[in-house]
Amino acid sequence: GWWSPLSSPSPLARLVLAGRVALDAVFGDVPFLELSAFRDPYPAQGLGGSTSMRGVLRRRFVGPVKLLANVEARWMPLTFHLWRQRFDLGGVLFCDLGRVWSRADDGGWRPANWLHASGGGGLRAAWDEHTVMRFDLGVSSETTTLDFVLGQMF
Repeated sequence: GWWSPLSSPSPLARLVLAGRVALDAVFGDVPFLELSAFRDPYPAQGLGGSTSMRGVLRRRFVGPVKLLANVEARWMPLTFHLWRQRFDLGGVLFCDLGRVWSRADDGGWRPANWLHASGGGGLRAAWDEHTVMRFDLGVSSETTTLDFVLGQMF
């Protein structure tokens, strides 16, 4: 038929804990718009937004030194074939943390506020494991965001 479920290992075996930590620092006379960018293999658009801190507005926190940490519990319990294509469905729980440092008037370094945090959950749909669609609902002390993005965050 056009639809056939797959037998799969235990649902708990399909649980993945994923994380990343990124530190970015630039020095010298840096243009303001460059202060938000991360220059890593998974470029984030500053602290805030669907590529760094879900639940925080994009590029909300900027500075010459940025630290970012993301943790996700990904679970894809449902796998099926449709028209000879494999599909996986599941969800994610996440926590995103970030901190920015900037140069003070006296030349020393100071934290621009302290630790920023957001968290939330989302739905995942994977087509042949390579094309991932994600819907993330992120919540922080300032705002709530709902993002639809193609591809894993990291």
